[in-house]
Amino acid sequence: MSLEQAVHTRWAGDAALVALVPAARFFSGPALGEPARPYATLHRLGLSSVTRTSSRTVNDVLLRLQVWSLDLPTAKQIADAIAARFDGQTFASDGVSVLRMRRAGHVETRQEDGTWEVKLEYTAKVEGD
Repeated sequence: MSLEQAVHTRWAGDAALVALVPAARFFSGPALGEPARPYATLHRLGLSSVTRTSSRTVNDVLLRLQVWSLDLPTAKQIADAIAARFDGQTFASDGVSVLRMRRAGHVETRQEDGTWEVKLEYTAKVEGD
């Protein structure tokens, strides 16, 4: 399993988050077509560091979660639910161990069409990915 799959599994396991953005509207990479809003996307931005020891490798993986919503209050509510589920959390899923996930940035932008985009950047300290 990949880090992205582990994040999707964790998202799908949170009833409050799924009530705001169903797992079927949480995409890895760009959302193709015109999905109903709100929806969210997950992008791996790269590695910020790698630590190797004799027994394991730990990667600091940079991730971006983007929320797309028709209004800012809904976008903020989703961003708060994401933070509650991921920020400062440790979790494991099918061979991927996230030792800690920490928010590194938060930007809210109104698009030309009036919709809102909220970008949440995280650093995930990952063993086994």
